[in-house]
Amino acid sequence: MLFRSHIRNLKDREDDPSKRRIMDIVLQCCENMEKIINNLLDFAKLENGKMVIEQQPFSLHTLLNVSVSVSESVANEKGIELNCHISDDVPDEVVGDEFHLSQVINNLLNNAIKFTEDGQVKLEVYKTKQNKKDIELTFFVMDTGIGMSLEDKDKLFKSFTQVDGSI
Repeated sequence: MLFRSHIRNLKDREDDPSKRRIMDIVLQCCENMEKIINNLLDFAKLENGKMVIEQQPFSLHTLLNVSVSVSESVANEKGIELNCHISDDVPDEVVGDEFHLSQVINNLLNNAIKFTEDGQVKLEVYKTKQNKKDIELTFFVMDTGIGMSLEDKDKLFKSFTQVDGSI
C-alpha cells in the first residue's frame, strides 16, 4: 500500500509519457499482487472456518455492471462478446457480502474469458426462490471456451489445481 502511494507520487511528478506508462504498469502489477494475496488470505480463512460473511445492503445491478465493465476490455481485446442478462424479477438492492460476491463473479468471468478463444461469455442472473423477504439467486457464467472432460470436473474444486496446467 505504501509502495503504491510512492509510485503514484513519482508518477504525478513525471513528465515523460513512457516513464508514466511504466509506472502505470507497476501500479497495475501491485494491484494484481494485492488481489492474489487477499484471495489466498480469504481461502485460508474459509478453510479454517473464520470467514466472515457480511450482511449489508448493496446494489446488485451496479456490482454486476461494474464486474462486466472491468472484464469487457480483456474480452474486447480477444474479440469475445461479453453479455450480461439480469432477469426482471431480480431486485436491485439485496443484502449480502458485496465484496466476496464481486470476487466470485470477477473470478468466474476472468476464467471464462481466459479459456475462450472466440465466441462469447455470458453472465446471467435469475431469482430461483423467494421466502418472504429472503431470496435465492442463481448465477450462470456460460462461454464458448474449451470446456472440460467429465474426469477433469473432479479436479475443479480441489485446492490450487488447474484442470489443464499446460494452458
